[in-house]
Amino acid sequence: MHLYSSFVSLAQKYGRLVIKKKKELEDAYLACVQPVIKELLDKENLSADDISFVIPSQISEYFLNKLPEKIYFSAEKIINLIHKYTDTLTTSVFLSLKHLLDNKVIKPGQKIILLTVGSGITVGASVYYF
Repeated sequence: MHLYSSFVSLAQKYGRLVIKKKKELEDAYLACVQPVIKELLDKENLSADDISFVIPSQISEYFLNKLPEKIYFSAEKIINLIHKYTDTLTTSVFLSLKHLLDNKVIKPGQKIILLTVGSGITVGASVYYF
């Protein structure tokens, strides 16, 4: 299944990274996130109620709008900064985290999940304790 491909084009001076994504890629990511979040919460002995925010990859409005129903978190807990950080690949999670820290949104004692997805249908999640 080829949903994502990238290559360097030398058509421009110094080259340019070209990324091609099929529409089905985001649905494939969404299908994979649910078991990863469940496993993470089980391993950490946490529930969705214990988590203050989920900071996901800022892939698209479609992905961010569908994510709450896939991982059983309220939409209010899903950080959506797509207007500020469009898909910068895996760095969008950390740019979003920095934005929340700089704006003092995250408070001591809160737990957040960083959720990243990437090419090859890779999904990673971790809980950060503040």
